[in-house]
Amino acid sequence: MAKPAQPQVSTTPQTESLPYRKPTESKTELLSRLLHIAQYTTTTPWQILNIAVQQMIDIHNNTERNDIILQWAKDKRAEFKHVSLAGTIVASAVTGSIQWQQSSSAHWIVLAAWYGGLLLSLFCIIIAFHLSILIATYTARSDGAQKLLSVVKTKKGNKPSITGLYILQVPMMLLSYSIISYIMGLIIMVMEVLWRDAWSDNSKIALFFVPYLIFGLGTYVAVCFMIYWKFLPDMEEKTINGGLYAGRTMRADDDAA
Repeated sequence: MAKPAQPQVSTTPQTESLPYRKPTESKTELLSRLLHIAQYTTTTPWQILNIAVQQMIDIHNNTERNDIILQWAKDKRAEFKHVSLAGTIVASAVTGSIQWQQSSSAHWIVLAAWYGGLLLSLFCIIIAFHLSILIATYTARSDGAQKLLSVVKTKKGNKPSITGLYILQVPMMLLSYSIISYIMGLIIMVMEVLWRDAWSDNSKIALFFVPYLIFGLGTYVAVCFMIYWKFLPDMEEKTINGGLYAGRTMRADDDAA
């Protein structure tokens, strides 16, 4: 009588299935991205403008592209007006702060930062004034949209011109630097009493000032982090069909006029 077949037992070692873990960035990659954000924040705030200009370049329909360029030029002129007004306010604030009694006995860096911020705010105003006139001159021409587009794009190829974008964002950059310079001087003037003088009411003011400084600086860093880590990469990944400017959908698949 034949013996029943014995069940075969697998000798291959079984491994437990591990839960999926999202790959994490290395410390080098994380540091590189943080430095990238710092670079965008401090030296190249025209990166977002780069995306808008690239979308305008990629539009195939000339009529739609000209309309969007003129709307964009109108928005830029309004931006220059706001920047000029903000620069005037900053210059007034710095001038008033220089006249404070405490500034005469403050560290020399305080007045140096304030004088530098005052100078940058004044240059911000006059450069914004000239750029506003330039854009108004372009938009007054019948071919102004095409001429303006040629300013912000490279001569060879369909890419935004770094020089053109940089020039258009100079007023905003100078305004940002002047505000940062003023804040730096203010922080030093308020905080230096903690290590320079004996304990006094000014020391209490400096300690009370710290939470405001942490909250303001932390909020600024968080906003910059979201803009240059989350929002900007998301915009760069979007195709032109999903791009939006001034409430209008940009259609790249239209036939060239």
